[in-house]
Amino acid sequence: MTQDERSLIVMTGATSGIGLEAARSLAERQNVELIIGARSPDRANALRVVVPTERLTVLHLDTSSLASVHAFANAVHEKRGARLISALGLNAGMLGGERLQLTEAGVEQTFATNCLGHFALADQLKRAFTPGAIVLMTASQSHNPADRLTKLLGYRGAIFPNAESVVHGRLDESAGPAQASRDRYATSKLCCLLWTFAMARLTQGEDIRFLAYDPGAVPATQLARHLDFSSRIGWERLLPLAVPVLPSFTTPQASGRSLALLLANPKVAPQTGQYLDHRLQPATLWPKARSTAWQNDLLNVCTGLTAS
Repeated sequence: MTQDERSLIVMTGATSGIGLEAARSLAERQNVELIIGARSPDRANALRVVVPTERLTVLHLDTSSLASVHAFANAVHEKRGARLISALGLNAGMLGGERLQLTEAGVEQTFATNCLGHFALADQLKRAFTPGAIVLMTASQSHNPADRLTKLLGYRGAIFPNAESVVHGRLDESAGPAQASRDRYATSKLCCLLWTFAMARLTQGEDIRFLAYDPGAVPATQLARHLDFSSRIGWERLLPLAVPVLPSFTTPQASGRSLALLLANPKVAPQTGQYLDHRLQPATLWPKARSTAWQNDLLNVCTGLTAS
C-alpha cells in the first residue's frame, strides 16, 4: 500500500497510557499512518516499538505552549503534503500539581495543556481535514458533580464561574491545594466538552464530526505524575486492583482500543456532538456541559488568547 492510499491520523498524548495503546491498535490497520505530537520525540521509544517506522512520524509538541502548537501544525502541513487528515485525536492531558502554575502567556497550566493547545491545534489543522473527518477530544467523568466514582477519588466536579476565571485558575479560593488541583483538572475536562459541543453546533451541515471520549478511570497511567508520592502510589499500584470489579475502571489496553476505533471507524460514531465512554456507549454528562452560554463564553475567551 502506498503512502497516498493510507488514512492519515494526527494524535497528541500517544507516547504512553491509553494513547500508546490506541497507537498500537491503529498500527494493526495497514491502511493507517500516524503523525504524533510528543513533548520529547527522542524518548518516544515505546511508540516506535508498536508502530512501523514507515507509518510513523513523531514531532515535537507541547500543548501548553501556543508557539509549540503553531510550529507543530506547520510541521504537520509540511509532512502531509497534498494528503488530507482523516482524524485528529486530542488526547494529551495532565493533572497538575498542588501549586498553581501559569504559562508564559499567563494561562493556568492544566487548562493550557488539556484545552487551549488542543483548541488551537484543531483550528490550525482544519483546512487539511478530509470530508467526514473526525476530531476526537478526550474528556473525563471528573467534570460531573453527580458522578459517584469521581467523588470517591476526591473530585467534586467542575467549577465554572466564567471562562476568564477558569483560564487563570481562579476557581475556589477556599479550596486546599490538593482539592484545587483536582478542581482545575475537572474543570479543564468540562471545557473540553464545552468546546466539543460548541464546535459540533457551529459546524452543523459541514462534513466533519466533533466527538468527546470518556476513557474511564484508567489507573497505572502517567496522568498522576505531578501528584505527591502517596497519591501516585495509590493511582499506580493500588487502584489497578479495582479494575475487575468496578465498571467505570478499565485498563489502558481496553480504553486505547476504543479510542482507536473512534478515530479509525466512522461507523462507530456517525453523528457529530456525541460523548461516548470506553465501552462505546453514551457517557453520562453533566447537563451544564450543553450550556450554549458557557460554550460561547469559552470560545470568545479562547479565541482572544489564540489570536494574540
